[in-house]
Amino acid sequence: MDTKKLVEMLKQEGLEVAEDVAVKLVNISFDWIEEEIKNDGKLDWKDMLLPIFGTAKSFVLSLADKIDGEDNLPEAVSEVSE
Repeated sequence: MDTKKLVEMLKQEGLEVAEDVAVKLVNISFDWIEEEIKNDGKLDWKDMLLPIFGTAKSFVLSLADKIDGEDNLPEAVSEVSE
């Protein structure tokens, strides 16, 4: 995914996004989704989702890390463990 395209799409919706905000947004969103998956007794496939969740979150954080054009990946990835 082209991160510049994502930033432009968000700007069109009136959201100015800096990399640190994007990283926090990803973390909050993934934490929320993960809790919903864990707490939803109706999801028969949650056991398939949870093992790949950390990998998906790291991947999305790596995309957010490219927003400012600098390689800050260790900082962004460290946010995953919080």
